[in-house]
Amino acid sequence: MATKFNGQPQDNSQGSHRPKYSQGGRGSITNIIGTGSNAKHSIATIVLVVCFAIGFIVSIFVIVNYWCFRDCENKVPDITGDLKVIWEIVTPVITLVLGYEFGKYEK
Repeated sequence: MATKFNGQPQDNSQGSHRPKYSQGGRGSITNIIGTGSNAKHSIATIVLVVCFAIGFIVSIFVIVNYWCFRDCENKVPDITGDLKVIWEIVTPVITLVLGYEFGKYEK
């Protein structure tokens, strides 16, 4: 028996300490996304939600920018052009994820 730092006895007869996840449990990432085909679908869903969130957040920033500077005489913001550019970037990623998720599956 060895002594711990706080003075309490420690029993080392069990051998090396193994973390919980290596004793048949699952790790933290597996708890979030699942295993097997569930993991593939969960990752696709996470990417889809993040892309929509980024698109909406940046769109809100563009709309707020337009609203704040609409009375500025030096620059007239092009809100439709800015929103079009944002969604031209986000839309292909969303299409790719949906194609992966609902595409034809063959072995």
